[in-house]
Amino acid sequence: MKNLILKDEQGKEYYFKKPKMKIWRKMIKLGEIQLKSEEDYLEIAELVLAVYPEIKTVEELEEIVDADDLIPLVKEIIKIITEKIEEKASEFPNENTLIGN
Repeated sequence: MKNLILKDEQGKEYYFKKPKMKIWRKMIKLGEIQLKSEEDYLEIAELVLAVYPEIKTVEELEEIVDADDLIPLVKEIIKIITEKIEEKASEFPNENTLIGN
């Protein structure tokens, strides 16, 4: 799995961890977000926190990720996870599966 590495100002590195199932629900919920409220912002931040478990709080994440890097980071996280899910789904043995590849 591709590894997105975040670095804080002191040079400490944070590594993208293989996501658990709950991330899929968070990704679906992001499709409904319009970035018009703090609640929407927190949903995005929680998605990032879910794949960087060493970063414990939204406040800590805010110190590590620049504002203009947040949305590109989230898009890359979603892309990586979606590609991995599609890759695994294509390994199913027949066309009568959930995805049907």
